[in-house]
Amino acid sequence: MRNVKKGAFISYVRESECVFGLPPFPKINYSIRCHEGINVHRMFESFYITHSSGMYYSFNCANCLDCMFSFNLRGKHNMIGNLQLPKDRYLELKKKLTSEIADELEKKKRARSISDIAMMAAREKDSEGDIRRIPTLPAPPGVEKAFSDTMKVVLGQGRQPIAGFVPYLQERTLPIMKVKGRFSTPTFTTGFPIVKGIPPQCLCTLEEAMKQDKPILSEKELSLPLARMEALVSGKAAFTLDFVDGACRDYVDVSQVIESSEVYSSWDATSSQRSACCDGIIQSKYVFGGSWRQLDSEFCVKSCDITNCKRCFEIDSCTNCSGCYFSHNLEGCEECILCSNAKGLHYAVLNQQVGKEEYARIKKLMLDYVNAELDKKKACSRSIFELSGAKGKK
Repeated sequence: MRNVKKGAFISYVRESECVFGLPPFPKINYSIRCHEGINVHRMFESFYITHSSGMYYSFNCANCLDCMFSFNLRGKHNMIGNLQLPKDRYLELKKKLTSEIADELEKKKRARSISDIAMMAAREKDSEGDIRRIPTLPAPPGVEKAFSDTMKVVLGQGRQPIAGFVPYLQERTLPIMKVKGRFSTPTFTTGFPIVKGIPPQCLCTLEEAMKQDKPILSEKELSLPLARMEALVSGKAAFTLDFVDGACRDYVDVSQVIESSEVYSSWDATSSQRSACCDGIIQSKYVFGGSWRQLDSEFCVKSCDITNCKRCFEIDSCTNCSGCYFSHNLEGCEECILCSNAKGLHYAVLNQQVGKEEYARIKKLMLDYVNAELDKKKACSRSIFELSGAKGKK
């Protein structure tokens, strides 16, 4: 977490206040059990929402205010079941529905999730059909050049094409697949726990979802009990894990793109450029093969959960570091190899500062080994998580 006040049961949340039960999410306040988006307030069980507030059980909405059971909307307010209501009528129904949600929470200590609602419409006989892990398409030219440039900066040798290194770069990343969706076209599904259970037959592409913005509940159905309303919504709503918001260009096989360009084969890219094969690329550029969050970083390869790092390879849980290799849990370190659980190291190997000349000698040996592995296998047998042997073998 970073800059979070009054939160619990959260992970990778930043710049937020009064948040509970959240996976990675930036700039969210006074919210419970939400997933994916940015700059939102007062939300409950709402996924893929940006620049909105007062959202309950909603999915794929942007610039919206006070909506419940609403899907695939832009710039709407006072909506229930995608049905526009006068403000006083909306507030009346909101009071009734939130009271029922509160009663369910009090009685069962949980409420049905938006993913649960999506799954209610699935039928056991429905099959998943063809499943392909991304990438399914070639990388944009800008990504190809960025990959070669990054490998040269980090490892001393540029490499192309990226396609040959994709299995290596993605070996630790969140599985993102393309499946045949509700309308028989390929669409995204992910291995992220909170949404991975949504069946393919409930999913569609963003373009298809945006055509499904018509009312899904009638005025008469708005008076139904919460459980009955959830069942009706399940059978009619369109769900998509394909999300694009803001000015974006040259992105290929990226499930969520917000204000980003030249990104490839990743789960989430937010305010980022020229990167590929990562989980969350956040305010970063020239990062490849990153698992979990790559925040405020550049020119990093095969890193895990890093913040403000530069020119690094195979590092994990590091902050404010540069030129580090095969290292874990470092802060404010520069030019380190095989270091862990330390702060402020410079020209260090195994946590011992060895001086610039000796460090350069050892670094060359290390880079020669890594590049020889990449030449031969398009992969490196050792990682920060597997230093003692090649994939567990001595």
